[in-house]
Amino acid sequence: MTPTELLNALTPLAARLASYISTGAQYEVTAQAEMALQILAHFNVMGREIPYPGSQKTCDLAYVHQGEQYWVELKVESAHHAGTYAGKPSMDAAIMSDITKLRTLAPAGSKRWMIVVAYSVEGRARLDWLNMTYGLTCMWKGDHVSIAIFDAMGNDTTWIP
Repeated sequence: MTPTELLNALTPLAARLASYISTGAQYEVTAQAEMALQILAHFNVMGREIPYPGSQKTCDLAYVHQGEQYWVELKVESAHHAGTYAGKPSMDAAIMSDITKLRTLAPAGSKRWMIVVAYSVEGRARLDWLNMTYGLTCMWKGDHVSIAIFDAMGNDTTWIP
């Protein structure tokens, strides 16, 4: 599976994600569950909150598709505090935290991807800037939500130490 195939499986969720944001509730867990169900519908196998090997830390989504392992972290912009992600003060801090986790804890040879969902003007502008500057693995922009996929081991994360 390519990141584009994964993104194409997730984009039908955009309208629902936008409606969750409008409720003002914390919705990362809901978004994670929705994405898990969407992946399951398309690729048949997946798990949520799977422990990284040898660690007590968990990965948001992990699955095997056609013999390849995929470890996917998800960050969704806070509905209460635009510009923050899971308590991190910025999109960059949230991305760096999860990319580091993927790089250091996911099994060698596995696909390691980061999904970021942004809805605010600032969040969407930051994804646009990252895309223009580093060429994100793939990105989709809807009317109210943008979804981007970063490859933790790819060129689009060279800005992360």
